[in-house]
Amino acid sequence: MRSVIFGLVLCLCTLGFTQDKSYVSYFTTLNYGDTFTQGELQVVFVKLVNDSRCPKSVSCIRAGEAIIEVDIYIRGEFVETRELVFPAEGTLSEKNNLMFNNDDIRLVGIALNPYPEAPGQLSESDYSLEIKIN
Repeated sequence: MRSVIFGLVLCLCTLGFTQDKSYVSYFTTLNYGDTFTQGELQVVFVKLVNDSRCPKSVSCIRAGEAIIEVDIYIRGEFVETRELVFPAEGTLSEKNNLMFNNDDIRLVGIALNPYPEAPGQLSESDYSLEIKIN
């Protein structure tokens, strides 16, 4: 009997100390020059540094990559500029494309669109960043 009571108390204590955070993921698109706001956090797509991804209509020796910059603000105050890298072959590094992470929210850049069809056809304003939020 003693061991049953001890087992129940131990289970109840263990349940009391577990922290179960359930994260809901969703996606959004941020156009060049626009701002994404979530609570006190703001992300601004400020710059296309380079897009050397091999256009679909061309054969390239190297696949290339696209690099952009986003500015991070909290409560309207500038925090930092983050550089995100999007390899043409599609292998993303979450570490390299993590824009923001704290106990409440995590933002990761997952794609840069559109993918070039032909050389030199896109301007900065054509680009949009896909963001995963959880």
